[in-house]
Amino acid sequence: MNVRKAVVTAASPTEFHLPLQTLVDPEGTAKAALEIILDDLFPAGIESAAIVIHPGTRDSYLRAAGRHADRL
Repeated sequence: MNVRKAVVTAASPTEFHLPLQTLVDPEGTAKAALEIILDDLFPAGIESAAIVIHPGTRDSYLRAAGRHADRL
């Protein structure tokens, strides 16, 4: 079975900001946690991802997705 789509849940009213936090990836680059997650998903064969988000946070999540925003 080939998994081609992913769902990332991030809509908790108390923790929806966590994927937006800046972390340092294994190469030492500062990125949003969401972008680090997506950096792992897409090379593994995932073609697109859906992010379940808290209302009113769409723009923040698109910015946090970085270069992957067009695949959400």
